[in-house]
Amino acid sequence: MLIPLTAGVIAAVLHPAPPTGVVSASPPMRTILIDRDNVEVTESCVLAFAGPLSDKDGNGIVRIVAEGIVVDLGGAVLASGVDPARRDQCVGIGIVVAAKRVTLRNGGVRGFKVGIAAESCDGAVFERLDVSDNYAAKLRSTKEKEDESDWLYPHENDEGQQVAQHGAGLSVVLSKNIVVREIRARRTQNGIVLRRVDDAQIYDNDCSFLSGWGLAMWRSSRNTVCRNSFDFCIRGYSHGVYNRGQDSAGILMFEQCSDNIVALNSATHSGDGVFGFAGREALGEKPFPSSTIAIDDPSHWYRGRGCNGNLFALNDLSYAAAHGLEMTFSFGNRIVANRFAENGINGLWAGYARDFVAVGNEFLSNVQGGIAAEHAQRCSFVRNTFVGGPVGVALWDDEDPGLVALPWTRANGSSCVDNAVLANIFRDEPVAIALREAAGTRVARNVFERCEKDVVETRATGTTAPLEGLGYDEAALTRSLVALDALPGVRSAVGARVALRGRDKIVMGEFGPIEPTASAATKESIP
Repeated sequence: MLIPLTAGVIAAVLHPAPPTGVVSASPPMRTILIDRDNVEVTESCVLAFAGPLSDKDGNGIVRIVAEGIVVDLGGAVLASGVDPARRDQCVGIGIVVAAKRVTLRNGGVRGFKVGIAAESCDGAVFERLDVSDNYAAKLRSTKEKEDESDWLYPHENDEGQQVAQHGAGLSVVLSKNIVVREIRARRTQNGIVLRRVDDAQIYDNDCSFLSGWGLAMWRSSRNTVCRNSFDFCIRGYSHGVYNRGQDSAGILMFEQCSDNIVALNSATHSGDGVFGFAGREALGEKPFPSSTIAIDDPSHWYRGRGCNGNLFALNDLSYAAAHGLEMTFSFGNRIVANRFAENGINGLWAGYARDFVAVGNEFLSNVQGGIAAEHAQRCSFVRNTFVGGPVGVALWDDEDPGLVALPWTRANGSSCVDNAVLANIFRDEPVAIALREAAGTRVARNVFERCEKDVVETRATGTTAPLEGLGYDEAALTRSLVALDALPGVRSAVGARVALRGRDKIVMGEFGPIEPTASAATKESIP
């Protein structure tokens, strides 16, 4: 039986019952005036700000150091005084959270390299905060020509390079069980940046019109990311001239981010909607922990290593400069009921994917095709709809001498083998399914409507047409979808910017994408 992704099921996920219960009033808190640098906060309080302040020593103007307290900004903004037109001159940190179970809420921070920096803050809550107008690099690419110096490099971050180089509205490091909700970011480079953050809830946020990443995750696992807008997080784009993206993304997931739930988000008009990469350590491009070396089996550590077991469901991943979702060198990811429309390259790029499941997704007029999976193994592409692209599903093997020589590839193989393309609908596709040097592909029960060529095989071997079987554990996937009904938050992010559909709506300025006026996006929903 196929998964019943009916309108009723999806509606129940999109519109959960509102929370119930009575919230008791909190006692009034005293107000602390912030009129200088390096103010330590050790009690629950409301902060007031006495004008622009500079972080002269780079360790935060406000430092929250007591556990279990509530710090309310009272709707005010902590500002450095840097002109937003010179946001590349922003330095320092606005607020530092250096304690567990802190609640920081209700205000803004602007004009800093990092608006809010938190570390070792297990159980913290960050809510109703505006981190707009913090650092962003001035872009050298113009409408006429890309400048390669604008490319980001998110591949090194164990020492915090992402934030040190590129800033953040909110940065959280080495923390568990945090909550990040109703965060807003505009006119800056990066929204929310997480490093070694596990078991967090990231929901009801809108970090859009940024020049880097809406949400960046590094070695972060078991997090729930839902009902967020990470739209127009882009650089390296000029409509009709070039579409590079330069490693910007709505959501970035690098270096072994596993078992995350990413659902009901809008990550459109970005470099990639979601950009996931197993990581340089996972691939063997840098050393792994020496304590884990298996003397008798040098490849042991690399087997099954990657950004694994993530669920991407009911997201809109459209209008990217490059891919709607790119996830490479990884195992067991599930891509379910997402929308991939008019991406500049592919809807889904799954290079060296292992044990992927893509089911019930919609691929509409992606420039180079719907699904591209080079060197994929044991992946199942089932009951998706492909319309108007040059190719629906492309599976292939080729010579990649540099990648094939990596420890990851030696441990996990490189051939394109044992994949399944089953029960999909292909409509108005010049080539529905393309197999090149792919072995043991199962192709059956697909529907081809007005396709010039249904299946094109080039040196493919062992292609079969099974009568039964889907190639994945349907019951387990069904259970994971049912669990979506319990996701936190209330925001309807998907479809909130329907008036801005199309990559032609991406307009770049000297610091990043330009947000249109409210009249140009009347359905926009901002927390």
